[in-house]
Amino acid sequence: KKAEDEAAAKKKADDEAAAKKKAEDEAAAKKKADDEAAAKKKAEDEAAAKKKADDEAVAKKKAAEAAVKAPEPAKPAATPAPVSRQAVCAGDFTTLFLSDKIRFALNSAELRSDISGYLDKIATLAKGCENFQITIDGHADRSGNEIINDELADDRAESVRAALVERGVPADHLITHGYGEERPFDPGNNREAYRQNRRVDLGFKEKSTVKN
Repeated sequence: KKAEDEAAAKKKADDEAAAKKKAEDEAAAKKKADDEAAAKKKAEDEAAAKKKADDEAVAKKKAAEAAVKAPEPAKPAATPAPVSRQAVCAGDFTTLFLSDKIRFALNSAELRSDISGYLDKIATLAKGCENFQITIDGHADRSGNEIINDELADDRAESVRAALVERGVPADHLITHGYGEERPFDPGNNREAYRQNRRVDLGFKEKSTVKN
């Protein structure tokens, strides 16, 4: 009986030991499997992150290369600001009045024949720029009597005004003034200075604003 009890106790102890070992083995196996799964997932995550980084680097490089190769889009040409008719007329008057001079012989208010073409140009421009008036200032040299010089200056301005009216310029677009010998172009007292001073000076003004 004693021998049987001892055998039963030994068997029970062996069974418990075997069950414990089995449980330990299973726990170890599960831990190993969990560790392997975790390691695999970590490796997969790292691989995915590396692939994403590589793809982004490739895309960035391609974009940079495309930017270097692609020409910049042409910028639209700036539209010039429109020039007003008044500004055009003012510029044309300035250019025309600087292009020639109206001078007279000694003691004369008669227009020379060689300025007929010049007067034609002035009339054409004046008729096209209706918002402007032309100022016609007569002058004389200092070689004669002051009273006579005043009259000559007035007559010279009037000669130019009459010639422009004949060419179709409205009389109210023309303003005359005689300055006699008051405003010499050349202040010298010699023949050439006197020739320069026997003249008519032309200017222009807008009907509301003086331009010259």
